[in-house]
Amino acid sequence: MNVHVKNPIGRLLPLAVMVAGLGSGMAWAELPPVPALDGLTISGEKATSKKGIAQVELVNGSPKVVDASAKTLANADFGAPLTDGQIIQTGAQDRVLLRLDNGDYFHVGPESLLSVHKKEDGWSAQLWRGQVMAYALPELKGRKSPLTIHLPQGKINLRASKVGISSDGSSSRVLVFANEAIWQSEQGETTSVEAGSGLALPAKESIKVEPAMEEAMITATNPAIQVAKQATEAFQAKDYGTAKTLYSQLQTAYPYNGNAAYFLGLISLEQGKKQETVKQWKLYSNLEPEEAANREIPQKLTLLLTEQMKTEIDKALAIEKKFATGKPEPGTVAVSPLVNKGDEKYKILAKGLTAMIITDLAKVPGLKVLEREKMQKIMDELSLMKSGLVDEETQVRAGRIMRAEKVIVGDYAVK
Repeated sequence: MNVHVKNPIGRLLPLAVMVAGLGSGMAWAELPPVPALDGLTISGEKATSKKGIAQVELVNGSPKVVDASAKTLANADFGAPLTDGQIIQTGAQDRVLLRLDNGDYFHVGPESLLSVHKKEDGWSAQLWRGQVMAYALPELKGRKSPLTIHLPQGKINLRASKVGISSDGSSSRVLVFANEAIWQSEQGETTSVEAGSGLALPAKESIKVEPAMEEAMITATNPAIQVAKQATEAFQAKDYGTAKTLYSQLQTAYPYNGNAAYFLGLISLEQGKKQETVKQWKLYSNLEPEEAANREIPQKLTLLLTEQMKTEIDKALAIEKKFATGKPEPGTVAVSPLVNKGDEKYKILAKGLTAMIITDLAKVPGLKVLEREKMQKIMDELSLMKSGLVDEETQVRAGRIMRAEKVIVGDYAVK
């Protein structure tokens, strides 16, 4: 039957409610009893298995992976896989990011028991107690059915939804933060719950979702908040090894985390790994251009790249004799900056004309064009550019230092 119930936001919405009695054929997949956790053997080792159906991507605290059938516990460390039916058990201070292999993921908060399952008809999870934020992504990887989460009072179906769930076993609360979710009770009654609404169970009382509720659920369940705090504290204490490990885990779990890239760049700089600093700060500049500009990252990158190039050139000059006798790299060409032979005001054209030649040569199959900036730097080191005069023989020397098979030299004049 169809009824109208008042949405907590204050307007009337038609909610499709189907009531199914005994013998209707709408059987509910009941939540199994809470697994017996007494007498489990703690291995103290990282959870391992063959290819899992889910993976622990970030951890705060010391959560465990429970294999009830084998009566064992293992540490749910970063990267630990879960097989079908294994359980994540969190303590009072634990939080876990658990990602399913279809892209959906859970933030699992303290004092929780959660298992995940993969069947032909789709994915499901079982939450006996605790708090989780469930993120069901849009139609990815051939998804044909929703993500179903079983609670003691029924189940919730998610499609492209973001939902916060808390339960103590006897009562539960479901809060929908994005799109909608479909609640189905143990008796088979279904209710559509829109974003901004929630249900208190088993009474099925409507809840108006306030912004602070979502923030509170994220704070309670997301391990990234505490991991980032610990990483920052380690960095400030100059414990760069710990800080790097934690920031690397954050970056793996959240590739678009600009803050992780920034600090990984700083740590690499402290450790003298400037090439890694360049890599991380380029990523940071792409992810957070405004923040990067405020921290003068583009300018620092320019200095690092210049210094890196000078170091490479100094090394090449120092072993020039080795390059002179060694074979050049096949299929390589170095383009020497064109020299202005005409009016001085046209000197600014040199870089652009040289770049045009490099661009065209780069399109030639099997030809590798060496870096223009490095060629220019070598020529500066060899003092080739004096009053617009270039020693062609010395230009060839610069190309040889770069192990170029061919060197293109030339000049231009505008008349």
